[in-house]
Amino acid sequence: MKKKPQELYEELIDDLVTKALEDGILTDDEAAIIDEVEIKLKEFYQYLEEALADNIMDKDETKKLKIMRSKILEDTWNVSNRDTIINKDEAELLKIIVKLLKNISEIDEE
Repeated sequence: MKKKPQELYEELIDDLVTKALEDGILTDDEAAIIDEVEIKLKEFYQYLEEALADNIMDKDETKKLKIMRSKILEDTWNVSNRDTIINKDEAELLKIIVKLLKNISEIDEE
């Protein structure tokens, strides 16, 4: 059974927090990445649910979702790189985000 967008959103945030806390420390940069992706994903999933409500994904909806995915990645990258250093822990969070965005693309392309 496919997961609903809200379930995917909650799982991602949980995965990010769990990963960030693996070393027992939540840095300001890790918290900023999680906060940024949380805000952007909430908007994304709200739009995705609306787009899926009629069980038809038209070209405009698909295009907007692709743009939103790109923006999530760009914005979280910018947050993690604002000090011009992306450390190992931040890179791991970004990997989780990229993986999720790839999985999301499969949902909105069906």
